[in-house]
Amino acid sequence: MFVHFLPLILASITLSFLVLDPERTPGWMELSFFQFNGFLFLGSVLLGQMIPWFSRLKRNENHGSFTSSHLSPSRILNWLLWFWLVHAGTPDFWIRNNLQWDFPMESISILLLLISYWIADALSSNHIRQLGIQDLREKVKMSFRHSRIQLPILLLGTLESGWLFMLRHFDHSFLEISPLWFELLSSVLILFIAAPPILIHSWGAKSLESSEAKTLIIEELKQNKVPVRSIRLWPEEVLPHSTAGVIGIIPGFRYLMISRKLMEFLNKDELKSVVAHEAGHLRKKHLLFFAIAMLGFMVLAQIILTGLTLSFPQSPIIQESYLILPLWLVGLLIFIRFGFGFLSRNFERQADCNAFSRNGLTPIVNALFKVSWINAIDPERSNWHHWGIRERVNFLKQCEEDPQKINRHHHRVSKIQVGCLMIVSLLLTGNLYLESSNFKILWLNQQLESQRNDWNIEHQPRMRHLADLLFFDEQYELSERWYRRALDIDPQDPYVLNNLSWLLSQVHEKDEYLLAESIRLVEKALQKKEAAFIWDTAAEVYWKSGKTDAAKNAAQNALLLAEKGEGISNHQGIEYYHRQLKKFSETVFAPLDGIPLFG
Repeated sequence: MFVHFLPLILASITLSFLVLDPERTPGWMELSFFQFNGFLFLGSVLLGQMIPWFSRLKRNENHGSFTSSHLSPSRILNWLLWFWLVHAGTPDFWIRNNLQWDFPMESISILLLLISYWIADALSSNHIRQLGIQDLREKVKMSFRHSRIQLPILLLGTLESGWLFMLRHFDHSFLEISPLWFELLSSVLILFIAAPPILIHSWGAKSLESSEAKTLIIEELKQNKVPVRSIRLWPEEVLPHSTAGVIGIIPGFRYLMISRKLMEFLNKDELKSVVAHEAGHLRKKHLLFFAIAMLGFMVLAQIILTGLTLSFPQSPIIQESYLILPLWLVGLLIFIRFGFGFLSRNFERQADCNAFSRNGLTPIVNALFKVSWINAIDPERSNWHHWGIRERVNFLKQCEEDPQKINRHHHRVSKIQVGCLMIVSLLLTGNLYLESSNFKILWLNQQLESQRNDWNIEHQPRMRHLADLLFFDEQYELSERWYRRALDIDPQDPYVLNNLSWLLSQVHEKDEYLLAESIRLVEKALQKKEAAFIWDTAAEVYWKSGKTDAAKNAAQNALLLAEKGEGISNHQGIEYYHRQLKKFSETVFAPLDGIPLFG
């Protein structure tokens, strides 16, 4: 079921790379938001019309069934169309320049472009069979169904963005202790609490009415000691499956969903076995370990990205951050196929063992074959994440012949879970160390010193990065030394010119000679690049040199560029530039305490 959400998740990650990139420049098309949507929606409808053509390339395709939840070629091509329009048309620039809302425009841009993709994906998921009112209505109906599948991801993403925005604008002392970890842990908690009800209500999963079947299900859950908030009917209209499943990890925020058709075809013992199977997932904390495994993948991806950044700072993949997306996607697909697949197969087998132990062999075997028959699944066909039906039945028959096989599998899963915890713990520890400034300083210094006799333009970005790290670590003398070495190799680099100017103005503010050099450096940087953060540095340097009018003018230029999204510092938002202008406008010249951030 994860595949249903993959395109929207990938779209969200893509926007984070693109829209939040401070070096992003206008695309060659420069589309308005309305032009962008016009091209996107038209292309989505046309791609939807190609579904029959794609279907003819596949064998045994049931053309009359609702399959728009599948990751079809039309949806993949639609994602590529959307990505190309966002990258080449930069509609986020138009949004930022034309919508004057009292809210971070990067977040607004991401939300609006994500909604555009959500609608376009629904339009490309099915086709119009014939031109007519009834067929158009069917197109709208099917598109609406499809949009409901991914609606929870859109809502959760909006909730997450709102929560982080609130945290970052909530001035409280306890957030200063470890704001990043507090944001992460609180976001995960919100996800665990909010995701299940959002999924349930977005999909329209109705509560199971009082009946003999409901009484039987509740009793079986009690016997397994796994309470759920409520029992819901599987939304077959949205997700065309006849099955059962559990959603949610925290007891007060989890639900059991079961198909009405499944309850009609199963007898009492078979229904109890299906419920016992789902209860097995809850008893053994399988959903929690899926979440832990996903956390491990994300941390591993961060470790790899850190390694690439340190080893190849001039690589296009690092300099153009969106180019990392194909690698990330390939890694995610490999992880889902082999990592998630490995966990899922073992967890499914353990849940089958729970159903077998509770109600014996025949009920669970019959239930498995009925599920395959109802959903038109070949029982002989293997499955990468559940095992095939025949494989699962054969394993249960082996358990009947050798009851110790169940205990051995429980022991195997326990070892897998312990191993999962150990691996993720090591990854988290390793990531903390690799992300620390001490490691980066030691690693970069060692690499550069070992190649001292061969320094060239390829080494310059690493010198700049090392100098930045040393500055933030308050090793100002070493930082200045590496900035000057970087300038010796590339005297025209506006970033090094700006950062060295900032350092001199902050550390040597009483040295008139170095302040004069600081002015020359920042003015040279402005000749090479017009950016908000460079004008901000100029404002600081002018102010400390007593040139208050020049400082105020520089701060105004910085604010104008910041409002256009041109060269905003990674460390500051537009509010910072407003404060800077206010400071230079309201105060007379006086020494200013150094701010440990580049402009």
